[in-house]
Amino acid sequence: GAVPSLASYTSMATDLYLEGKIDEANKLLDEMRERGFRPTLRIYEAKVAALCRALRVEEAGKVIEEEMLKKDCVPNSQVYNIVVKGFCDEGKLDLALRFLEKMDRQKGCAPDMET
Repeated sequence: GAVPSLASYTSMATDLYLEGKIDEANKLLDEMRERGFRPTLRIYEAKVAALCRALRVEEAGKVIEEEMLKKDCVPNSQVYNIVVKGFCDEGKLDLALRFLEKMDRQKGCAPDMET
């Protein structure tokens, strides 16, 4: 069959994450990588948001540290805002502060009014 395009993968994965179907979306990401596509910032933003909504904030933090930063997909302030808010909501202020510091050190990614 036809191989989906990057745009198709992005659309399908973000929709699955929005619906809270995290495991299904993760499998799609694996398939995407196997076919030589790199997940987009939009996919990672949806993944981080879905994990935070599912109260899996520490896992969302690992996505930033282990998937995004190590694979040259630079998080934007919106991605950081999602995880910082998630840690604050859970009362894990030390982790929220750690991610704020990461955000502050990242070139072109200063905390904004949302943060």
